[in-house]
Amino acid sequence: LPPVASGEAGPPVGETQTVPLNVLVAGHDLKFLPQIMAQLEAAGHRVIVDQWDGHDIHDEERSLRLLAEADVIFCEWALGNVKWYSHHKQDDQRLVVRLHAQELRTRYLKDADLSAVDTFVFVSPVGMRRAQLLFGVP
Repeated sequence: LPPVASGEAGPPVGETQTVPLNVLVAGHDLKFLPQIMAQLEAAGHRVIVDQWDGHDIHDEERSLRLLAEADVIFCEWALGNVKWYSHHKQDDQRLVVRLHAQELRTRYLKDADLSAVDTFVFVSPVGMRRAQLLFGVP
């Protein structure tokens, strides 16, 4: 947040100001995300969706167009979406990846640029440890 100039009122005590972000949600199966997307929108963020047709099937032209609008990319499932977005995101964009269990049995994380991922979210501690051991996920 920019500093508050002398004489200007800042946010009430205990509250923070948030800058609205364009959050791009990308994946083939978004069944676990309606509540998360609703909370993002309720907080003032714009949610845009890159709906993939399969683990590694998408409209690349559409993905590039949506990527250009995004401040944050949220990949649901660490499959082809992570492989693709990790190689296409810009330095000023954040990439968040939510990893379930099935991804641990695929090669997509081996083909991804893990250094481009800003945050990994795991659905379980066991999955986190296996991703660390199998793929070097930080």
